Amino acid sequence: MIETFAKVDSNRELAPGYRLLTLDFDQDIRVRPGQFAMLKPSGSIEPLLRRALAVYRAHGPRRLSFLYQVLGPGTQALSQIEQHGEVSILLPLGNSWPINEPASQRALVVAGGIGSASVLTLCEELVA
Repeated sequence: MIETFAKVDSNRELAPGYRLLTLDFDQDIRVRPGQFAMLKPSGSIEPLLRRALAVYRAHGPRRLSFLYQVLGPGTQALSQIEQHGEVSILLPLGNSWPINEPASQRALVVAGGIGSASVLTLCEELVA
């Protein structure tokens, strides 16, 4: 587990109420499919607690993306961070999905809702 800061590369709205936050790190970050991070705007007093977001995609060892829905004050505060802003982050957290199947096996992945954001990394690892 690492507690660090990350720079915002982009924080764009994909559809009303849904955003994609891409962060750049100054160190290598290793996450596994199914893990998540706790984020909050750097230096902010409100919200007091970080928000849990599933890792949507790893773009190499120093860049991660998070897909999230703006629902309350915590995600609203995250939605206000602009490019080059900073985020306080604690990661990687949680267990990953075990991938024990031989390469010859097929997998069926079913997901729905905003919580399925982390399924993309699982599918990418299954294909690899």
